[in-house]
Amino acid sequence: MSSTILITGGNGFLARSFLEAFNRDYIVNSLSREKLDLMDSGKVFNYLKKKQFDVVIHAATYDAAPIDSLKDPSLVLENNLKMFFNLERCNNYYGKLLYFGSGAEFSRPHWKSNMNENYFDHYVPKDQYGFSKYI
Repeated sequence: MSSTILITGGNGFLARSFLEAFNRDYIVNSLSREKLDLMDSGKVFNYLKKKQFDVVIHAATYDAAPIDSLKDPSLVLENNLKMFFNLERCNNYYGKLLYFGSGAEFSRPHWKSNMNENYFDHYVPKDQYGFSKYI
């Protein structure tokens, strides 16, 4: 039997890329916020308990940066952490959780070309998005 994968942030670039790469070899469920609100802990718990995935790839984010976004920028940190912890809280119902940084966790004003992971924690990001990825 093939491994089962859940990809969050189904409408985003990363999720679409993962779906395309893994869809032939694995059973993949890619969900957008319309299908599963990751900020609703009860819905996340019920979904993960029912499905029992081998891997959860968390690519969803509350991003208020696009110029045309209607999202409240003051909620970026809170909502990104809610999504992450709602998934992590259910870790008995999946095998592994993969969570991707965006580079913002290195602190955008201190960005350098070709940074490696050793650069992490030299600076704490001051913006909500970067701080949510840092945490």
